[in-house]
Amino acid sequence: MVVKPDAVPQFVAIRTASLDDPSWFNPQVDVWTSDAHPWDQMNPALPKFEKYPPSGG
Repeated sequence: MVVKPDAVPQFVAIRTASLDDPSWFNPQVDVWTSDAHPWDQMNPALPKFEKYPPSGG
């Protein structure tokens, strides 16, 4: 349900499919966009990172 990668300790990933009501979750960034499928409709207003965001924030 929750992932805290060692490479970016301030980063917490939540698997929204595990939530009873995913509409309560508001994403802050899109990560691993380099692996995104062409049909994935990401929010254009969110910051994008090909992998993880920089460790400084």
